[in-house]
Amino acid sequence: MAFVGAGWSGWESWRSLPTFEQAFATERGQQIVATLPDDPAGGSTVQLDTATRLEARLFRDRREVRLQEGQALFSVHADKDRPFHVWAGPLHITVVGTRFSVRHTRSGLDAGQTVVSVEEGHVRVTRAGRDQAEAATGDTPVELVAGQMLVGDDTGGIGPVTRVSPAALAPWRAGRISFDNTP
Repeated sequence: MAFVGAGWSGWESWRSLPTFEQAFATERGQQIVATLPDDPAGGSTVQLDTATRLEARLFRDRREVRLQEGQALFSVHADKDRPFHVWAGPLHITVVGTRFSVRHTRSGLDAGQTVVSVEEGHVRVTRAGRDQAEAATGDTPVELVAGQMLVGDDTGGIGPVTRVSPAALAPWRAGRISFDNTP
């Protein structure tokens, strides 16, 4: 019995270790595209805008990214058995396969907010740490589809879903900045 228990414990410990772990960062004025090794045929890609920091960790049963600062465009390889999770500030975004943008900064435009925009596919947005407590607190996930966006505040409050034009989604990819109703 002790041998089986130790074997099970070792197996669970092994399964909980990441198979890939890397931090990515860009300096001001720099952009990079990183490919994650989550699929032998190509993998998911993350395009980091200027002054962005994130950590990526891949596990046997899930994929995780923590966007600490900046903005990134994710093109996620579909894998229903290994969902892709992004934590940005107080928000948690879950996806199986899609292309979406997340912006989370402490200064500048949208300071203290997290902006999630979907270019294709769909994502689920919740307050970070609330997935397990949804039933008890009344929190429900917000589903976004292509052409939609939402803004979360620094306390985890999630604003209404609004439309976003494809041209306005991550204009920084082309080295542009876009202003809409901004004095």
